[in-house]
Amino acid sequence: GFNFTGADAFAGADVSAIVLEIPSADLGGQSVGIWARTVVDGMQADRMGRPAINTALIPSGMKDAFNAGAPANDQAEFADEVSATITALSNAENAAALTSVLLPDVLTIDVTNANGFLNGRGLADDVIDAELQLLSAGAVTGDGVAGNDVAFRAAFPYLAPAHQVPEPTTAMWALLAAWRLGWRRSRRM
Repeated sequence: GFNFTGADAFAGADVSAIVLEIPSADLGGQSVGIWARTVVDGMQADRMGRPAINTALIPSGMKDAFNAGAPANDQAEFADEVSATITALSNAENAAALTSVLLPDVLTIDVTNANGFLNGRGLADDVIDAELQLLSAGAVTGDGVAGNDVAFRAAFPYLAPAHQVPEPTTAMWALLAAWRLGWRRSRRM
């Protein structure tokens, strides 16, 4: 049972983004797969291709290994778990069809096809609704969140302007320091 309230947990939050504008012709008609990673203190702490793959499809006990890995290894290391998760959300036939599409976890761009989720991603694409429909074989059509809380810009880089950042407090700095210390310890174990 999915039970969505329509509350946007990300409303008022900002993202860090690297925005590239590359003419399709420069890709030479090739399909490309793009992913990014976050490195902290010389160690890969996170990676992202498509939205919500790790969040929704990788079991809790494997998330750190997934974050530290590379897409080239996704099929060998995580396909069974991803398939089992999709099967639990819908059925085995849907899982068989989707696992090889969603792994490796890269944002694919094929300039010979129309853009939009699963082929690149438009800013206004509701990728969570699209993924919910895919993963549930159409049983769930959306999460009830209508769209971004701030309008996108009409010109490059197109992203909405940042929200006003509150002044950091001593408590915020203490929480950040405690989190970072705990993260370093967990990565060394």
